[in-house]
Amino acid sequence: MPLTQDQVAIIKATVPILETRGDEITKHFYTKMLDENETVRPFFNSTHQQDFAQPKALAGALLAYAKNIENLEALGGLVERIVQKHCSLNVLPEHYPIVGKYLLNALVEILGKDVANDDVIAAWDAAYQALADILIEAEGNVYDANEQAHGGWRGYRDFRVAMKVPEAENVISFYLKPVDDKPILTPQPGQYLGFKFSMESGDVYTRQYSISHEFLENEPYYRISIKRIPGGLISKFFHDQVREGDVIQVTPPYGELILDEKNTTDPVVMIGAGIGVTPLVAMTPKAVAAGRDVTFVQCDRDPAHQPFAKFFEEMKQKPNFHYKGFFSNKSVELPANSVNERLNKDNLKAIMDQYKGDTDIYLVGPPPFMHDVRKYFSEFANDKLHVHYEFFGPTTE
Repeated sequence: MPLTQDQVAIIKATVPILETRGDEITKHFYTKMLDENETVRPFFNSTHQQDFAQPKALAGALLAYAKNIENLEALGGLVERIVQKHCSLNVLPEHYPIVGKYLLNALVEILGKDVANDDVIAAWDAAYQALADILIEAEGNVYDANEQAHGGWRGYRDFRVAMKVPEAENVISFYLKPVDDKPILTPQPGQYLGFKFSMESGDVYTRQYSISHEFLENEPYYRISIKRIPGGLISKFFHDQVREGDVIQVTPPYGELILDEKNTTDPVVMIGAGIGVTPLVAMTPKAVAAGRDVTFVQCDRDPAHQPFAKFFEEMKQKPNFHYKGFFSNKSVELPANSVNERLNKDNLKAIMDQYKGDTDIYLVGPPPFMHDVRKYFSEFANDKLHVHYEFFGPTTE
């Protein structure tokens, strides 16, 4: 049921409250819901709760929704990101009322009944249900499409770890093949897989990891490459406990950051920091094979922590592939075409000044890196540079 004009007015009137107290509301929401409800707990990364990244991301999403309540098409990119992420978590229609209940309760418990009165709660209830209906329908369509596609499936499927291969000092690749030996869905370059783990403690966790290779029909496997994160429960689990032959639960490929193959003659610049290079590594061979000029800008600490060194050396043999490495730690020996400095506005501009026409930029990395590089591109003010991006971790942007 659509919102009434009075309800729309109420939602818009709450924008200043969300701007000043949104983080407080969402922190309370997550704390209560995750303490009291085991059903939805696996959907949320505990690390992102501890550093408040997830509450901040939700606060930003609620604010964007409230600001655009009369023009939801303006949220197109945000909605698509949410749909893809939800599908990788296997979120189902029955989960939405749980989230809605705790969200409305958080509004009352933080703002008080004088501010979050019956009319405000009724308006936000209607607004939440309207958004839930949009997401449920979109997610249902994605689930159906993946299930009906060749090699596709719905929910989780058992995959066996066929190989476990070190990529760098703190990165390991895992090669995954289906236990049933049936075909698997062809991913679009740049997509990720969802995983579910039941630990010995009885706790259930979910994560997403990018497919990190060029998928070939005659080699039906997925490769993911995982960086050991200090304090990271699941990355430690993968590195220390997952063995070749182990079986893990995997969703179909999801994700909206994919290689745009419509403009096949436009040059491409891939910019990745740390383990953020993984989806870009999956995109690069296809772009190179299509004859596009590809520059890959890799940012990392030092060559010992550089994943996919062998891949880059092989790609450097291609005449239309160009590599630029930026390593922040002083190193005795660097890969060819690399420097001992961080990527900054000046050296990025020197790279981008080579491109005069339409150019596709693919940008992936942790939020601080992404914030800086996106700011550089906005300051370049060049409408020929088309930036596609994905944050590794929750984001409000």
